[in-house]
Amino acid sequence: MAAVFLMASAVFAQDDVRLSLRMSEALTTGAQPAAALALPRLTVKDYRIGAEDLLEVQVFGVDQLSRTVRVNSRGWISLPLIGALEVGGMTAQEAEGAIAAALAAKYLQNPQVSLFIKEYTSQRVTIEGAVQKPGIYPLRGETTLLRSLALAGAPNGFRLALVPRSANLVRIYDDAVLEAARLGLEAQRFESETDAERWLAG
Repeated sequence: MAAVFLMASAVFAQDDVRLSLRMSEALTTGAQPAAALALPRLTVKDYRIGAEDLLEVQVFGVDQLSRTVRVNSRGWISLPLIGALEVGGMTAQEAEGAIAAALAAKYLQNPQVSLFIKEYTSQRVTIEGAVQKPGIYPLRGETTLLRSLALAGAPNGFRLALVPRSANLVRIYDDAVLEAARLGLEAQRFESETDAERWLAG
């Protein structure tokens, strides 16, 4: 039986089952130990747009200029009026400023531009070990460890025991139990490591 014992910041595999998950270096910046079930949030301000990312661009009050566009392999996008624009390597805020400046140069007065990164396709996660489909997966928007395990096909009999090490983690782990149920994974939260180990052994 595949079982994982997850505490605040550590994963212990049992019955010689090993699961490993690696993030690209760019996405590990700012990861919080408390969010043990979550991959580092992809909405961090310093995330840099890359090739194949999917962007949603909105211009306030001018719906005709709003678009969902994918960044090409060279880091460029194409938008109405301004045409091709390089956004690769920029943060979302920097790209908003570049688009607004291009529109303001010839077409609009004080345009208000918002940009949302819908898919972080340029960043990937590697899932190895006792899963049905190990491999490299693109990250599409915000994700969690549980969603990644479900995507790769958690092994038959997979069980996840959650033991919060502080009171502020209880809600996080309760939410993880609910998410696991939605994903078809078996998870429970316990008050002690002894209870968790007994459940896993059973």
